[in-house]
Amino acid sequence: MGDNMKHFAITPLAAFGILAGAVPAARAADTPCTTTISSGTTINGNLTVPAGAICTLANVTVTGNVQVGKGAVLIVIPSGGQTVTIGGNVQAAQRQTVSFPGTDGAISVGGSVQIQSCTAGSGYNAPGATLTISGNFACDHNSGGCFAEGGSVRGNVQVNNNSNGGGLGADVGGNNVGGNVQVNNNSGSSASIVSRNTIGGNLQCAGNTPGVTDIGVPNTVTGTKQGQCVGANF
Repeated sequence: MGDNMKHFAITPLAAFGILAGAVPAARAADTPCTTTISSGTTINGNLTVPAGAICTLANVTVTGNVQVGKGAVLIVIPSGGQTVTIGGNVQAAQRQTVSFPGTDGAISVGGSVQIQSCTAGSGYNAPGATLTISGNFACDHNSGGCFAEGGSVRGNVQVNNNSNGGGLGADVGGNNVGGNVQVNNNSGSSASIVSRNTIGGNLQCAGNTPGVTDIGVPNTVTGTKQGQCVGANF
């Protein structure tokens, strides 16, 4: 087993150990969000989306972390030169959806983004915006599929165990990733997409049904290609 293979294995706990506190947040009262914040507000501390609430961030700075409650919705959508800056991490599990549909603004996350067990499609799709995640991006066990399109992730990208009976289980395209990319065990009505990415580490695809495709535009991978993403077309 070569060095690249030895260093590829990434478990969610290892990859996202940063979530435990590598990005400190000011200890202030958490600020709840149940509406749209677009006034250029700065929130000193953590932002929470209460269970069942809908929060839209359009033009806001959060110095701490963003925590999304059960069954809640978080939409990060700056436009017209607006900016959303999150100094810490974004964490969401058992939510309805968490999405970053950037248009022409800028989104910056100083920590990592972890989206898990959402009931609708979740992730980021920001080809018209500037989206930067300084840590890792993990999107797994979502029943509406997961998308990671048009972002810059300095750490690792993991898109695993997502399902979507009406479309793609995973769509990972047009990203600049400093670390490794895993696209494993996603299922949908058509092949998952892994396309147009520039990857500083390794690319691993395994267990995706009915398969995986680069839609004719291959990836640039510094490390090794493994599993379903082996071959000239990837």
